[in-house]
Amino acid sequence: MSSAVKHWAVGAAGVAVAAGVNLATGLITRNWGVAWLATAGLVVAGGCLQVWMWRLNGSQARQRVHRTTVDGNVRQRLPGTGEQSVTDSHVGRDLEQSQGDGA
Repeated sequence: MSSAVKHWAVGAAGVAVAAGVNLATGLITRNWGVAWLATAGLVVAGGCLQVWMWRLNGSQARQRVHRTTVDGNVRQRLPGTGEQSVTDSHVGRDLEQSQGDGA
């Protein structure tokens, strides 16, 4: 399941929970103003959670080799999107970097 689908699923679940809390609070307290206030609080909290998840999952992966000496080969494989780098290093043989779904 891709991260976009996961985000949509979490968003839908959040709306369902907020609706359930709205209904339950209204039925228990018979005060629909409090119910709507509780729902608004959940919607705001859910929105903050969505933004936080988006920022967390939106950051790209990084693979770095820095100040390293290798007499043999160096191979970096990154299955998704991101950044690969080899800096200030000595590689004795081959350097292989692959990226994408087939990595």
